[in-house]
Amino acid sequence: MSLQRLVNAPFEGLNFVLRFAVSRGLLPRKTAPLSVISVGNITMGGTGKTPLVEALARTLLELGAKPAILTRGYKRLGKTTVVLQGDPGPDWIQAGDEPSLLARRLPHVPVVVDADRLRGARKALSLGATHALLDDGFQHWPLAREVDLVVVDAKDPLGRQSWRREGPRALAFASRIVCVGKPTEQETARTALSRYHPLPPFAVSLQALGFFWQDRLRPLTELAEQKLLAFAGIAHPARFFRTLTETGAQLVATKPFPDHHPYTRAELELLLGEAKRQGAIPITTAKDAVRLPQDLAPEVAVLEVSLVPLQEPFTALVSPVLGIR
Repeated sequence: MSLQRLVNAPFEGLNFVLRFAVSRGLLPRKTAPLSVISVGNITMGGTGKTPLVEALARTLLELGAKPAILTRGYKRLGKTTVVLQGDPGPDWIQAGDEPSLLARRLPHVPVVVDADRLRGARKALSLGATHALLDDGFQHWPLAREVDLVVVDAKDPLGRQSWRREGPRALAFASRIVCVGKPTEQETARTALSRYHPLPPFAVSLQALGFFWQDRLRPLTELAEQKLLAFAGIAHPARFFRTLTETGAQLVATKPFPDHHPYTRAELELLLGEAKRQGAIPITTAKDAVRLPQDLAPEVAVLEVSLVPLQEPFTALVSPVLGIR
């Protein structure tokens, strides 16, 4: 048995028991005072949950709803309830990088950071929210939800090559599977997923839109043949580096860091110095940009990406809580 399977086994076993208990009513769930859409996965990160939460929040806003985002704030230092709305600045340490990124990108959507998601839902209601997006919620057992979305990677839809929280049989409990990948990868993924869920996956692609550099958003065409020093502390840095290569840019160096890495001033100064010596633009992801020392962050370019639906509109995912057919 591989090391990965040995590590996965206790997580999958525990979550199998908990899911069985929930499905049989042995572990009752509490109902939030507003409609809940959960976004989660069966693997341990890196599938595109955060971009999907952002896309769904924008969709709800466009449809006249008032969404809030509920999250525990993974690896944050603070323990008290935190409400973010707009750029959190250095407060990301108390709230977590992903909640801070969502708050920065969705200034009209409150992000409630609290490990007790029911308490967070009550707080969201007091802020005027009509709907709650439960971030990383597939294995959050205490809170009931009207829609349970599971995000998978089209290259590894069943998590065979990933660290897993649950096995693929858990996919049957999802309202809908959201499959993130290129159009050419979707058919193979759809075939694999059809064994575990009766509905076809909702196909989306994570696409680069441009890059933010020197106070303005620039088109990807400006990266063609441009020297870049790329660094990232996310679940799969290689995907970020590959995306940059696909723009035609010349990567003079790639620097992977651990996921959720808090960059020190010394580390960033070293990266900026190396980029300057090589005549390259330093570039990172939007999630990494939140964790940079604030006064040096403007010296780093940020790749802007977004989820793009390939067949159906995002409205199809939120329609059950809005009465839309």
